[in-house]
Amino acid sequence: MSRIESAYFCDLSHTGQGVSSDTMPYRSGCLAAYLKQNFSADLHCGIYKFVDDFDAGFRERTPDVVCFSNFVWNEQLNLRLAQRVKDFSRDIVVVFGGPQFPRMDDGQGAFLRDNPQIDFFIEKEGERAMLGLFNALREHPGDLDAVKSLRLPSVRSYCNGEFLSSDYAPKILDLSEVVSPYTTGLMTPFFRQNLMPVLQTSRGCPFTCTYCVEGDPYHSTIGKHPDSTRFSREIDYIAKEVTACDGNTLLNLADSNFGMYPEDIEYAKCMGESIGQYGFPSYIHVATGKNNKQRVNDVVRLVNGRMRVSASVQSLDKEVLENIKRSNIDTEELAILGKEAINRGGDCFSEIILALPGDTREKHISGVKRLIDSGFNHIALYTLMILSGSLMDDRDHQEKYGMDIRYRVLPRCFGKYEFLGKSIGCAEYEAVCVAQDSLSFEDYMECRCFALTVFAFYNDKAFGYLQNILEHYGAPVSEWISRIHDLCMAPGSSLREIYAHFARETENELFASPADILRFADSPGTIEKYMNGEFGYNLLYTFKYKIIVPAFREACDIAVQAFTSLLGEMGVFDPSASSRYVEELGRYISSKCRDMFDANDIRGVRFSYDFPGRERRGDWTLGDEGQAEETTCDFLYPEETRRNLATLSKLFGTDEQGQARIFTRIPIQSLYRVPAAVERD
Repeated sequence: MSRIESAYFCDLSHTGQGVSSDTMPYRSGCLAAYLKQNFSADLHCGIYKFVDDFDAGFRERTPDVVCFSNFVWNEQLNLRLAQRVKDFSRDIVVVFGGPQFPRMDDGQGAFLRDNPQIDFFIEKEGERAMLGLFNALREHPGDLDAVKSLRLPSVRSYCNGEFLSSDYAPKILDLSEVVSPYTTGLMTPFFRQNLMPVLQTSRGCPFTCTYCVEGDPYHSTIGKHPDSTRFSREIDYIAKEVTACDGNTLLNLADSNFGMYPEDIEYAKCMGESIGQYGFPSYIHVATGKNNKQRVNDVVRLVNGRMRVSASVQSLDKEVLENIKRSNIDTEELAILGKEAINRGGDCFSEIILALPGDTREKHISGVKRLIDSGFNHIALYTLMILSGSLMDDRDHQEKYGMDIRYRVLPRCFGKYEFLGKSIGCAEYEAVCVAQDSLSFEDYMECRCFALTVFAFYNDKAFGYLQNILEHYGAPVSEWISRIHDLCMAPGSSLREIYAHFARETENELFASPADILRFADSPGTIEKYMNGEFGYNLLYTFKYKIIVPAFREACDIAVQAFTSLLGEMGVFDPSASSRYVEELGRYISSKCRDMFDANDIRGVRFSYDFPGRERRGDWTLGDEGQAEETTCDFLYPEETRRNLATLSKLFGTDEQGQARIFTRIPIQSLYRVPAAVERD
């Protein structure tokens, strides 16, 4: 290689079962734009999200450098494609970057030793390090060993049996140094691929959580834009492109703590203006900050409630929080934050991670119940992932707490592809903790089944009408969820087999080592089984789908049974007075929420009570026979929801796994029909 005239940037997604990563390759676009500005305006840059496009671009023009963005969801694909690139031509320089890289030098050296198809790995932020590498490659044409010996900032390599590293390149603190990949046109092709646009207003995180890649001290210094001018131009550009091609109306805002900084108000105003002018974004995926609840709520108001407020806690136990170097704001303050966000038209969620150091079954379930009773309308329940590059990715740390680490294939992160005339099949995997000194595997399984109940019956408020009545009478909603869980797990329950199936799959998805999981995935016919849905789906979302779509009527019966049981014990529910009300309320809920993916209206349903009027007035009292007022209702599917559902169905498919994936992309409440009382003639 005498000159660098072309470089390809691959931020690849698996497509074996729909698109696994549906965001635009924004960071690759930033790198390409930075190099075109600072290395050579004539540099030919190809940016790829899908293997087929990468293959076509490669055949059209052989690149001098290929750069892979390495994440947990595409690492095996990157490694195998990189090997094929080297088989094609040893002269092509292969560069990796991204968060999926061991944190310690011994792990980094072993990774590069075991994967000689990688010439260089850029650790942490990429732009300045990549520019330095490209300049060195130009100055030492064809001599990779010479470039490696320079030990460039942030560049890691392996040469003649030695791991070579250096200090990090200086971080970019003024993000205006990075050229926009949107307004320079580099992202334009991806609007027509129905991918979700990505923007970022700040880089870094001031917190030090040991389970998170950004818990490393490197990330504590925050990079920002000087003002909102560029963001405003980008939002306007994106909105026009999305409108012109009927593209993806969602927005991924890749900040770690949006709403924590004063300038976030201006960014929210920009998005609010775009919503008013273009209707874009229809929803914003973002992690909000925890240290300024008033500003976060102002942000929610400015974007018309089109985002969830993330009030994540990960644990509510003091010992666990100390073990992971995390502090939470007070639970009562979190509850206020959630309620204010909901009152402003937004959505508020929290998160808890199972199997953190020092966790127990009792601590975990107690924390979940406290969040339920605090009023969060969505609670995400995760198993602890051991992320490469995080402080927890350390053998001594894991041995200290007796962590039992297993491995499982990531949902939808697999496939078979043709690249440069060779068939390449693979599956991605993650490391998870399923037990430790304070948490048995049996307790882990019990907590995961409880998580399914929370996902299906509490999150997204399919049974929110019942919850509102419970709150009106001072009944603990967490007790209602516990009773639902017991009914679902009881012998003879109509949903018991779904839970038993979920438990089997939860256990069966675990492997003892990376070698075991790769050997299994590489065995003949296995990738095809993942692709046809036999293996490899997201268990919580798939089994939630099984409960609230095909089994919704049975789920509704159980929710009502737990509801009447709890209120009966409190002396509130009198069967002789309110049985008909509760029975018809179940029909009303079912008419709103059942068969939500059919997108069909339900018309002319008769009730003895004015349920839409009661909802509108916030009248959550139990009705009795003396309050009967015959009402006919239509349950209508909004046209905007039909359009959004059609867009997402194109991307993810209409099978069970595809529809379950839609649950991860939009608030499920938006798929419920809107009830309206029909006026009498």
